[in-house]
Amino acid sequence: MAISRVNSAFNTDQSGTTHTAFTTTGTFSSTTGNLLVTVVKQGTNNTPPSSVKNAAGTSFTHIVGADASWFPSNLLSIWYLPNITGNVSDTVTANWAVGNARVAVLAAEYSGITAVSPLDTAVGGDQTNAQYGITSPTFSTVYTLELFIMGIAGSAANGAFNASTVLFGANVGDAFLVDAIPGSQSCVMTDNSNLGVYSSGLQTNITASMQWLVPYADSAISVATFKAALAGSPSSVIVTKARAESFSSSGTIVRTRIVDSIPSPTGAQTSGVGQIFPTGRS
Repeated sequence: MAISRVNSAFNTDQSGTTHTAFTTTGTFSSTTGNLLVTVVKQGTNNTPPSSVKNAAGTSFTHIVGADASWFPSNLLSIWYLPNITGNVSDTVTANWAVGNARVAVLAAEYSGITAVSPLDTAVGGDQTNAQYGITSPTFSTVYTLELFIMGIAGSAANGAFNASTVLFGANVGDAFLVDAIPGSQSCVMTDNSNLGVYSSGLQTNITASMQWLVPYADSAISVATFKAALAGSPSSVIVTKARAESFSSSGTIVRTRIVDSIPSPTGAQTSGVGQIFPTGRS
């Protein structure tokens, strides 16, 4: 099954009003079995949300490894909910034990992601010096087909970015959710859905990045990758049917060796092969 972005929704408030809960604008019709991913930006403190939930009240998982904070007064985080139960009026809400201002919640729904343990890898980083862009720490994938999610927050995401230079390795990504109110703590959510095949082959020690038309300081970047639902992938159940027979022919004992179908670490599957060898050969 191919990966596809099915829905996206967001909400932002840069007015300085404090929130203990903040919900995406409007509703969307989600589909059972899909993945929800949410990028949350907050601008008052760097204590993560106490929870992120969908309309049914089901809690997302916080990807701690993707957290990024360029000052103690802010945080960028990524959350996910796999194998969702569909809802014709779905939303995503971030909740804080202590109120936060200058917040944004950006969410997207994807099909074609494995239902069990979909997260592969996550990294986060920040910069405080004025630069023409920001680059993540290096990361690698274990599957040939993965969804890449990147969140960018801070002064460098205030609408002056060059969307043609959103990169996942050497591939140009798609900045599909952009904070609608440019300001000192804007937020952008990007993915690699525009590539069609998403990641093309295993990615080793690559980076994700975004460039801007003018230099900015005080920015953060969060990246998470999710595994596609592929038959033969390590997280899939593989049923291998093999039949081995021993028989004698003209007084010579012959044995059958079966090489079973096994999952490869790249998410591909090798074919089962039966080979017949006379006794004494291997």
